[in-house]
Amino acid sequence: ETHFALNFPVEDIVLMGRFPYLRAFQRERKKDFQATEHALMYANVSQFRERPINSLSSGERQRVVLARALAQEPEILLLDEPTSHLDLHHQYAIMELLKKLNAEGMSIIIVNHDLNLASLYCQRLVLMHEGCIFSKGTPQSLINEKILNTVYKTEVKIIKHPYKDVPQIFFHPKGE
Repeated sequence: ETHFALNFPVEDIVLMGRFPYLRAFQRERKKDFQATEHALMYANVSQFRERPINSLSSGERQRVVLARALAQEPEILLLDEPTSHLDLHHQYAIMELLKKLNAEGMSIIIVNHDLNLASLYCQRLVLMHEGCIFSKGTPQSLINEKILNTVYKTEVKIIKHPYKDVPQIFFHPKGE
């Protein structure tokens, strides 16, 4: 969860993503404000622009942090749990946005513990176990019962997603 020590307005938080492009004591330029506006819209947080950051829910703050990263106009976007603290609608919206950015040429690298979501949206996965790379590959090659039982010590059932040719994971409740 993201915490902010100073309660800046959302628009200022996103504009801070432009700081790497400014020299000492330089004021923001038109391009910086345009990139900020674009990022606010992309992350669907424009409606919060004047609200203090700490007045938002944790999920809304998460989207503001994504907007700040997008304001930097990166070629490679590194995200740690970009869908945590988000409801289903906003998880979907963030992953669809990341898919769109990737289609536009941006490389996206995310840390995500939701393997079902990763399977739906990621082209390649790296599975970590005890701090080391255990396996890597496509969702189809990586998400299988043997690998997941080994890594997570949990009995799972893998079935094909009904709309996309990717595996989805289901837990087997004990005693059933």
